[in-house]
Amino acid sequence: MRTALVVNQDKAVAAWVQGQLGADLFAGDYSAVGVVDIDANQLIGGYVFYDYYPGADISIAVASTHPGFMSRHALQFVGGYVFNQLGVRRVTAVTPRKYVKARSILTRLGFKQEGVKRHLFGRRKDGVMYGLLRADWKVGGLEQNDAITDAA
Repeated sequence: MRTALVVNQDKAVAAWVQGQLGADLFAGDYSAVGVVDIDANQLIGGYVFYDYYPGADISIAVASTHPGFMSRHALQFVGGYVFNQLGVRRVTAVTPRKYVKARSILTRLGFKQEGVKRHLFGRRKDGVMYGLLRADWKVGGLEQNDAITDAA
C-alpha cells in the first residue's frame, strides 16, 4: 500500500478521528495530520495533536481503519514534529481499552501505560493513558528498531 501524509486539513482529519474514536476530545486548539491510501484515495488514519503545553507535553489521539497508517514515514514525522519542532519532553496518548493492537503498538514505540480514564469514550468505554518521554522514543531512526515494520 502506498500512503501519503495530509497536512493543512486539521478540521477534516480531526472530525474523522473523533468519529472513529466515538468521542469529542478536542475542544480547544489542535492540529492534525491524516494518512491517505494513495491508490484508494481514502483517509485511513489520523493523528490529532491537542492539549499542548509548550516545552512540556502534548496529547495525541490516533485512529485508523488500516494498519498501513503506521508507516515508517508517518512515525518519523510524528516523532520529529512533537520532539524536534514543538520541543516537548513528553507525549500523552489515550486509546480505548478495547483497541488491543493499538495499545501493543504504543508499547513497542516506547510508551508506558500510566493510567485509565474511566468512561472516557462513553459508558463502560474506558481510555487507557500512555506516556512517552523523548528519551524513550524508539522510532526516530527506524533502522534501529525494525520490530515496528510489522505494524506498517
